[in-house]
Amino acid sequence: MIKNNIENKSLFGIGLALLGALIITPDTLLIRLSGLDGWGLTISRGALIGITLLSIWLFISMRDIKTEFKNAVSIPFLLLLLSSGTSNISFNFATTETQITVVLSTLATMPIMAAILSIIILREKPTSLTWLAVFFCFIGVLIVIFNAQAPINNPSGNIFLGGIFSLISAFGLSLFFILSRKYPNTPIILAIALGNLISCLVGFMVSPDSSIFGGNIIPILLMGIVVMPTALICLAFAPRYTSATNVSLLVLLEMIFGPFWVWMGTGEQPNLMVFYGAVLVLFTLLTYFYLTSKKLATITA
Repeated sequence: MIKNNIENKSLFGIGLALLGALIITPDTLLIRLSGLDGWGLTISRGALIGITLLSIWLFISMRDIKTEFKNAVSIPFLLLLLSSGTSNISFNFATTETQITVVLSTLATMPIMAAILSIIILREKPTSLTWLAVFFCFIGVLIVIFNAQAPINNPSGNIFLGGIFSLISAFGLSLFFILSRKYPNTPIILAIALGNLISCLVGFMVSPDSSIFGGNIIPILLMGIVVMPTALICLAFAPRYTSATNVSLLVLLEMIFGPFWVWMGTGEQPNLMVFYGAVLVLFTLLTYFYLTSKKLATITA
């Protein structure tokens, strides 16, 4: 009976993570269809996602809101805010500078970055398999960035700058998840909500007036109120029921489907070398998580 309950909880967590990963895949297409620049995205996404998640957090935390506020008044919560806000702004600018395949291929290294950060923050020592995965992911990202100069319907921004923004975003997300793991009592949804609102505020303070308004309202509302809040909640709660490894594997679905939706919706088509680099990153991560999961299953058997 206990074994069945554990298996059912794990299946529920996998289903929740799968739902969140599939919901988030059209986000990059909605970004393209919004017609907004970097600061416009930062302001609109930050405001809509932040307000939506804040409302949801207030609703689900109503009975224990004093404890939630108490846990929020801390250095870890402040670090979560900074990492979330930095990641948000970097991601928005990355998508406006270069093609989606470059952005998502670079973001796909986030689980490996988290493993490296765990050495410093969690005092966990990665295995030789982790370092091997880091090497091949790094090679794959370099292939993507150095061969993304001539795709069809690509944004006219700087490819290398887009890659740097993507790396910053991946680092911010990795740091966010590591801190969330180290401080499990910190209200995560509140941190994500306020992180988005802070990025919106920064956008209002430093952006030109022309970037604040405009854009296509339907894609903006869809990604800010429906797609991102729903996906973030699913992915935030999934690790409570299944392993973080399973969640990380399913999040990689965005790397596969994200460029596909953008290609179908806008005609933004990467060249073959970019595709090969993305496949290398994806194959490396899938192999890494498979071997790691198999090793853990052997140890716990």
